[in-house]
Amino acid sequence: MKTGTGSASIYIGFFLSIFIGAVFHPMLYASDLSDATMLRDKCETNLKVLEVPVRNFGDSADIDSFQKAGNLVKLGKMKLLQTKYLEAIKIYKEYLLLEKDIYMSLAKKYLARTQKMSDDIAVDLVDHIDKTNVEKYIRLANQNLKDAGREISAERYQNCIKLCRVSKKYSLSAYAAAGVKEPSQYKVDFADNENRILNK
Repeated sequence: MKTGTGSASIYIGFFLSIFIGAVFHPMLYASDLSDATMLRDKCETNLKVLEVPVRNFGDSADIDSFQKAGNLVKLGKMKLLQTKYLEAIKIYKEYLLLEKDIYMSLAKKYLARTQKMSDDIAVDLVDHIDKTNVEKYIRLANQNLKDAGREISAERYQNCIKLCRVSKKYSLSAYAAAGVKEPSQYKVDFADNENRILNK
């Protein structure tokens, strides 16, 4: 009797494991597909956004890293098409780490350029400080620059770049308020603030 009971338990356990596998394997498969698809969409969108600051202000190392990032997005897409979802997820996560490094590098460049612009434009327009909004725009530019510095210290690099753009917008607006034509060297900053790549 005991042997029969034991055999029955083994059979039940065997069929139960098959049943569980049959039920949960497709669920895990669908979950991996969903995660991989979500990451693909996020990385493809992020890559397009990243291109503007890289092309406008990145150095050769940033451009190389951006090209590598683009290759990772393509590779992840290929793995997704091959239904290798876990491999695709791993590749997309690698992209996101690389993206963070690129933004860190760019944020430092934006901060340095914005600081120089803020200083140079304030000196350039010091004789127009009594005109409407000139002083206001210069002060707002400086405040956003300080906020950007706090964001980079907190490792929120994209926020740093956004605030640098706001700061530069106020600095450049001070020229219009003063009735002075802005120098051509700031064409790239105008383009960048409009989310455009300046054709250098």
